[in-house]
This record gives sequence, structure tokens and C-alpha cells, in this order.
Amino acid sequence: MASRHAQATIFDYTRPVCSDHNVIRTRKYVTTREVCEALSVTPSAVSRMVARGEIEPAMRVGSGPGGAFLFDPAVIDRLAQRRTSRNASRTT
Repeated sequence: MASRHAQATIFDYTRPVCSDHNVIRTRKYVTTREVCEALSVTPSAVSRMVARGEIEPAMRVGSGPGGAFLFDPAVIDRLAQRRTSRNASRTT
């Protein structure tokens, strides 16, 4: 079920993070693939953005080269909005 926000957001995903006495607490995260779709960039571009400190992953799942980043959707929403407004100002 989608929640209502005053401002439109790109994401509305809920991922379980832990279970405690049959109660699942949830936090919202988005994957690198979802970030790519939101920002219209490649996975390599997301990795470079992380390396440069432009975006900070909320957490890393796994270790080594096969590990995956998870991101806070609010951070990605703000970045997408900044990129959209910056691109709009360049075309006018």
C-alpha cells in the first residue's frame, strides 16, 4: 500500500531488516539498480558517485566485489530532483 506524501517521491519500497519475536521491523531502502533507473545512469556511474562521495549508501549487504549497496530513497529522491532542476535550467 502506497503512503501519501506532500511531495511526490520516486520510491515506495519496504524491506525487512530484522525479526524480533515474530514482529518484523522494516526500513525502506532501494538497490543500485533502482538508483540507476531513477537517475538514468549505469551501475558503474552509481559506483563512481559513491566513490566520489556524491551519494552515501545506507548500508552494504555482503562483502567483497559481490557486495551490494542499499540506499535511502529520500536521498535518491532529492538527488533526482536536483538533477532534474539543474537540467531544466540548462535548457532554458
